[in-house]
Amino acid sequence: MLTFDVENLAEESFMIAWDYLERMGMIDDPDTAMVELGNIIMDLLRRGESHKIRIANIAIDIYLERHDAVAA
Repeated sequence: MLTFDVENLAEESFMIAWDYLERMGMIDDPDTAMVELGNIIMDLLRRGESHKIRIANIAIDIYLERHDAVAA
């Protein structure tokens, strides 16, 4: 049986996504971005995603889609 530490997985996925978004200059309001990114990642974990890179990449895509829609 495969088990994983959800808390650790969430934290690592968050940091990967955050680092990328920060380097790309996509974080305008850090407090709001932190909550939004955390919520996206938790939703992915609830859906059964369990690979930190995949979670981070999907979270980045969703975050950027939401912010592109707001900017448009």
